[in-house]
Amino acid sequence: MFKKSVTLALVLSVLWVWTAPRPALAQDEGEPALKTLAVFSLGGAAAGAALGVMVWLLDPIGPSSDFTNSTFTGMALGTFAGAIFGGLQLQRQAVFPYEQAPRPNEFDGAMPLGINEHRSPALPTLRAEKAPKLPLVGFHLQF
Repeated sequence: MFKKSVTLALVLSVLWVWTAPRPALAQDEGEPALKTLAVFSLGGAAAGAALGVMVWLLDPIGPSSDFTNSTFTGMALGTFAGAIFGGLQLQRQAVFPYEQAPRPNEFDGAMPLGINEHRSPALPTLRAEKAPKLPLVGFHLQF
């Protein structure tokens, strides 16, 4: 009797959890990041392979011309370039919580008269004054 009631309670709780309407709460909007990166990488691979074929077609009967080598080299370079471009697109879509919204134009009547923006708040806020810079390893490039 005890095993049947435990089994029935387990089955009912699993069914209840499975059928309960729950909204999915995501932390970001838009396409998933890895899907975007994969699409740009695959697109770069296809474009690189086509570029490798075009390089081979420039001199197909040359003694050092190899179809598979030029195609795979182009595909590898295209995949790398597509992944970099996809990463840049994701960086551009990133929303950081410390960024401030642009100020409204005070001459459009969006701001009422008498607001003193230079007044400091009662409690100081922790806001970053500048966006963080992420240096790449060894090259000191910043994006």
